[in-house]
Amino acid sequence: MAATRKVEIYGQGYSLRGEAGNEKELEELAAYVDETMRRIAAGTPTVDTLKISILAAVHLTHELFEARRQMERLEEEINKRADKLGSILARALE
Repeated sequence: MAATRKVEIYGQGYSLRGEAGNEKELEELAAYVDETMRRIAAGTPTVDTLKISILAAVHLTHELFEARRQMERLEEEINKRADKLGSILARALE
């Protein structure tokens, strides 16, 4: 079942839909987007909301890509350690 939550992002009202029980997360997501847009607006001479939205989207996408790269590095490290532990365990059981 879907949940709908009314939120405000950069002075505009939106109805966000998500899974039931995730209303708090919808609010947190909206607040993060709003904060990002306001931070960009404070450091940018433009007042064009569309441009600020695009810059915010690029910024948030950059954060997403960085998080993905970090996750991939962590997965590689976990796999290396698991392989090493597997080898140690195999030798110990011989």
